[in-house]
Amino acid sequence: MAKKILWKGEKLILVKRLFHENGNLSVFLLDETKFPQIKLSLNSSKISLNYNEILVNDIGKNKGIKDVLIKAGYLLPTGKWTDYKSNLVEICKIL
Repeated sequence: MAKKILWKGEKLILVKRLFHENGNLSVFLLDETKFPQIKLSLNSSKISLNYNEILVNDIGKNKGIKDVLIKAGYLLPTGKWTDYKSNLVEICKIL
């Protein structure tokens, strides 16, 4: 069963995929037509992540999405933060 959330009045579906070049997860939120609305995960070959961990894209127009997904039980904060292109981003485990 797909994981669904409500974000800014729109029902979105959480989808996980693997990056081919480094094995990290790529996580998207798709609308009901399967069009990607949010790329939830950020990718960097310079940052080593554990299994099912992602750099959460909670900046710019995505500000607040991390908290929504934590409350919905789809993300678990790890307490680890890192610099990503001059932004402090949290590393979370995707459940």
